[in-house]
Amino acid sequence: MSAHAEKSLKNASEGGIVDYTPGEDDFEIVGDVSPEQEQGLEQIREFVAAYGGTGVQKTLETALFDTLGCMGVFPGSANGSKDEKGVFRDCFILPAGGTVEDFAYTIHSDVGDGLLHGIDCRSGRQVGADHELDHRDVIEIVTTG
Repeated sequence: MSAHAEKSLKNASEGGIVDYTPGEDDFEIVGDVSPEQEQGLEQIREFVAAYGGTGVQKTLETALFDTLGCMGVFPGSANGSKDEKGVFRDCFILPAGGTVEDFAYTIHSDVGDGLLHGIDCRSGRQVGADHELDHRDVIEIVTTG
């Protein structure tokens, strides 16, 4: 794992120098760089190619999901709306056995207080507050507000 490579890529991405998604095993140089910067980025590219990424994302996921037994749940829209890249970017971490109600309160106390039910965005099925969620579920929360 290389936290240095991950931080460098995130900084370069924020600066418009590279197109990089954390956890990916490659990136594209999209901005103007000096020869020294290009050399440094190419060294990082060799590392991520050899190891399938920087390893930071995989380490975090292993700790959260495999070791601690947590699950990731995504807020969604039953009408199929997605962000500009076609995937849901927000992910909320819940303990194993978490319910729709737990998810609603994790989002915000007002959302939990007003919870009516959830909608499983993959099946379109309405689910109750006590419905136990699974890792990587996409749930729309329906509230009174």
